[in-house]
Parts: sequence; C-alpha cells; structure tokens
Amino acid sequence: MIDSIVAQYQRLDERSSLQYFWNSPQFLSVGDNGPTSGFEALKSGSEWCDSALSSNSFKPLREDFPIVTKDVVVYSFVSKSQIIYKTGDRMNVDNDAETYVFRKIDGNWKIVFVQYSGTVTKQKAGKK
Repeated sequence: MIDSIVAQYQRLDERSSLQYFWNSPQFLSVGDNGPTSGFEALKSGSEWCDSALSSNSFKPLREDFPIVTKDVVVYSFVSKSQIIYKTGDRMNVDNDAETYVFRKIDGNWKIVFVQYSGTVTKQKAGKK
C-alpha cells in the first residue's frame, strides 16, 4: 500500500491515493503549522497538488512500522523531498517527517490519521 501511495504521489496522481484514506469525519490530518483538517481538506489538497505540480519526489532516509495491535499499525518515515511547481518554483523539504496510522476497518486497511512536518526552503523560479 505504501509503495502504491508513493508511486501515485510521484506520478502526480495524489487523488488516486485517497482510496487508502478513511473517508470519515473522524479522519484527522495534522500539518507542520499546527492546524488539523479532515478528509475533505485532504481531498481538496490532493486535487490542487495534481494540478499545480510538475514534479514531486522524495528519498526515504528511515522507515518504521510499529504494530500497535492486529488492527492498528503505525508507519513513520523521514525523507528528503523536492517539489517543483508548474510555475518553476521549487520547494525542498529536509527532514520531512510523516506518520500514518492505519486501522483495519471492515476488513480493509485505511489511513485514519496522518501527520506531516519538515524543514521547508522555497526557491522562486529563475532564482538561485
């Protein structure tokens, strides 16, 4: 499932990855600036990324899969990422740390919680 999500992000098809997220008002996403959002905000963000980005790549530096129970698993990773917008602007994320909580719901694994954080540097198109 993780490999499929990563491939979809890198193909700029984040919307397809939404099948793995719990479409529920109880779904929770926390960004590095603190606000929380639900599934609908995640869906809107995915659609925006699919239309605004020309490249989305990352290199995992560390991954962990602690099993909490037979129906709950945590996936955590640290990576370096580079995002290139269609405008030519770039965003590099060093120490991109993400945590996903998977829960088996009706026999299917779904992401019920996600947290994103990292050190972001931005570069306008044409500037070095």
